[in-house]
Amino acid sequence: MIKSQRDFFTGLLFCAIGLFFLLSGSRLEYGTPANMGAGFLPLTVSAALITIGLLQVIRGIQSVGSTVNFKFKQPVIICMAIVAFGFLLIKIGALISVLALMIVSAYLHKNFSGKSFCISYLFVVGLVLIFKLALGSTIPL
Repeated sequence: MIKSQRDFFTGLLFCAIGLFFLLSGSRLEYGTPANMGAGFLPLTVSAALITIGLLQVIRGIQSVGSTVNFKFKQPVIICMAIVAFGFLLIKIGALISVLALMIVSAYLHKNFSGKSFCISYLFVVGLVLIFKLALGSTIPL
């Protein structure tokens, strides 16, 4: 019945994440598009994730693909790096924390390019500065 395990399980993962955020935000007030409540964004993002997931599940049932060969090392390292980013953000600021997170991510990427890394980091630095200076965010630099 399942012709592409990769597509099928990717779709299930999207549906599970969407359902998690849908249930997490269900206690919040939704509001209307003109007067959005705190639960409006989680609801719309959850609906989009679940829709994409269902389309991916259907694709996995219909199209022929390969079997799943899931590696646990990279997702675990990325999750640990994101948690470390959260702790480092308060201690040493956004610019160094983002750099550390990007270095870990680049290390795990098989087609690492120093030029792309520098361009990406400069872009993120620009975004952080816009949020800090132009929008008055409380992000520590």
